[in-house]
Amino acid sequence: FASLPSYLNMGAGNGLIKALESAESLDATAIKGYAQVHKNGVHMLAAALNDLISPDEIAQERIQALLSVLDSAYDDIVVDLPRRIDAVTSVIFDRLDKVVVVSQQSVMHLQDTKRLITIMHNFLGLSNDRILIVINRFDKKSDVRRGDFEEAFPGIEIETIPGDYRRVAESVN
Repeated sequence: FASLPSYLNMGAGNGLIKALESAESLDATAIKGYAQVHKNGVHMLAAALNDLISPDEIAQERIQALLSVLDSAYDDIVVDLPRRIDAVTSVIFDRLDKVVVVSQQSVMHLQDTKRLITIMHNFLGLSNDRILIVINRFDKKSDVRRGDFEEAFPGIEIETIPGDYRRVAESVN
């Protein structure tokens, strides 16, 4: 939904769609021309707010080509994906070293995370060592505890990010 530039106080980008359109002809130098650069040095390929594209419109070959160019240009790549697995995202999952699944502390989120990781195991062949679960907005006093996640996901690394709605809202605004 093109919200990452807003979170980082950057203007809307249009590099992602343009890079996908030219993916087969890009190299490690050219790809950096499509990226926005944050003041801390992070490069981001973002879509503009009005650049909506259906996953069905993206050829898997273009995604493969774009990921290959990104691999040659950058040491670390983070891909922000929707909580959906389709032909496009499965191509990306294949190339990832680590999949970070962000969840929250509720029974429903725990169940959704369980379903998602089952799909990752059974249909994408991801092993536990390639998965990291991050419990966002973690509250030590919650009825659903970290131990519940550890019990549900043995062998998967779990991290927490404390809940601080006021600071997060202040930071985003």
